[in-house]
Amino acid sequence: LPDINKANFGFKPDFENNQIIFGLKGINGIGDDVVQLIINHRPYSSFDDFYSRMFETGLIKKSQLIQLIKAGCFDSFGDRVKTMETFIERIYEPKSKLNMQNMNMIIENNLLPKEYNNLKKLFEFRKDVMKKIFKMPTDSKDKFYLLEAKHLDYFFDNFSNDCIVDYKNNHPIISEKIFKKEFDKKMDAIRGWLNDPETLEKVNNFLYQKEWNTNASGSISKWEMDSLSFYYN
Repeated sequence: LPDINKANFGFKPDFENNQIIFGLKGINGIGDDVVQLIINHRPYSSFDDFYSRMFETGLIKKSQLIQLIKAGCFDSFGDRVKTMETFIERIYEPKSKLNMQNMNMIIENNLLPKEYNNLKKLFEFRKDVMKKIFKMPTDSKDKFYLLEAKHLDYFFDNFSNDCIVDYKNNHPIISEKIFKKEFDKKMDAIRGWLNDPETLEKVNNFLYQKEWNTNASGSISKWEMDSLSFYYN
């Protein structure tokens, strides 16, 4: 396998250990410029040393460091999977808190408990209604929206007529300000769940796993085929 401190551009004989060291240029996604940067900045005392001097400074890109890890370049510093875990933990973006702005992400990734399905429908209804502004009155900071035929049954089943300011072809035109007040009151039930530390932990675990699945899914052998185009293990 290529070693971050020993590998050259091409294949290199290692007489001491009776083996051939895979060349850095042979790693998928690693070009001449990157190889030269890696060689010029040697030696590296640890993965953390490489991370701080090469990745945090922007010399090495995320996709390139992923390939270097997969190829076993840092195996001399420790277990390859643990090295990948360390890297993913650093690059994924955990949330420090959750609020209504995160609802879209939570719903899209099926993280909302089933008991809140009615609020999920409510959220998606508002999102659909607010896709296109019908009119912006000049005398206020309000926005008006025209309800389409598909919205009418749900609207009249779940909202009062207070937010209706006019009609067009028998379709209500609603005020965003008034509608939002009623909507926010209905969504109060979910705010406690969003503020629960267990919810935050669940969401952050999901975000970590999503980052892992995107960049590091599969076995060690798959990593080697992805990066080196051959199986070492």
